[in-house]
Amino acid sequence: MDTNPSLPLQGATIVITGAKGVGKTFLAATYAPPGTESMVFWHDSERSANNVNRQLSEMGRSFGHYRNLPSRFDSLPDERDLLSRISTGDLPWVTSRQKAALADYYEFVVQDLNLHMAKNQYLVYVHDTIETLEAAMVAYVSSNKWETGWTRDSHGRMWSEAVYPLYDHLIESLYGRGIQTIILCSHLKTPWENNQPIPNAVKPGGKKILYQLSSLMLWLVNGEYGPAALVLKERLGKLSIVDGEWEVTRMLPRRIPTCTWKEIKRYLKEGCDLRTGPDDEKMTRDEEQMISDLLTDRQMDLMIQTAKQKTEGLLPPVEKKIPPAIQQETDELKAEALKMREEGASNDEIREGLLENNSIPAVTRVMKEIGG
Repeated sequence: MDTNPSLPLQGATIVITGAKGVGKTFLAATYAPPGTESMVFWHDSERSANNVNRQLSEMGRSFGHYRNLPSRFDSLPDERDLLSRISTGDLPWVTSRQKAALADYYEFVVQDLNLHMAKNQYLVYVHDTIETLEAAMVAYVSSNKWETGWTRDSHGRMWSEAVYPLYDHLIESLYGRGIQTIILCSHLKTPWENNQPIPNAVKPGGKKILYQLSSLMLWLVNGEYGPAALVLKERLGKLSIVDGEWEVTRMLPRRIPTCTWKEIKRYLKEGCDLRTGPDDEKMTRDEEQMISDLLTDRQMDLMIQTAKQKTEGLLPPVEKKIPPAIQQETDELKAEALKMREEGASNDEIREGLLENNSIPAVTRVMKEIGG
């Protein structure tokens, strides 16, 4: 088996969003070249890959590790309830049983990764789709406030102080195990304003940290010869020197007419012409409007966060007494981290070393305390 296959994008976090049935799962499943399926670690949150698995099996192939997550849980909120609550900012559960099931979902995902993703065994990680995991992170943080570093009873603070670090460290830990490409799929959802859904409007599911963490973000739409893709974000530009000056060239068009990894690799080799390229590489007016709404929403969120930070900065901090057991664990880990730093270890090396025998929330809390 080729231990270093030619992946389209190595060291990249790729987000694929789009409506149901448009081809997200097939695009994710065809990322690794034929013959390297054993290097793919797949978490399926809603049995999306059933058809893919069946066809792989008929060819005598299979993913290296495939986990059908819904088969283990019977108390998760249904998708419509889950997505609508996330989109309006409410906590994504209805009953305490569902909250416990979601927290268990997150812990199970982390445990499955820790037990079955040996270092340098897999090159590609896929989570299809990401919304349930995000909701599970919220439930886990709500049930483990001190352990995850959440210091105030605010949903916004929950995300910034606890859930985002979990997200970030989860991705870092995957790369630490040798994963070269992370693929996260998400649905589309209906945006809300003034506690009402906005008619005839959709936007990518998942929290906006996906936009920040991703190297490539694709919105699949129906094209003439299969799925096309609106390129929401790409950090794949080519740096060169022309006439003694630096020049940065964008390699992907704003719209990929037929979105396959073969086509993406071609663009990365040949580039595109944003000015005089073919019409099907340019977004339609409706597609431009979708992107415009997305960016406006993102900018509004940033403005609101900035305003909150300025306001909260004027308020005295809320002091809470940390449980003795958690404080002792924090002090011990902090001492270990500082010792590693004195020995010349980088923040990444300290984090990786602590994660070998400690939980992600505990390590997140300690790294925050030591400024790492």
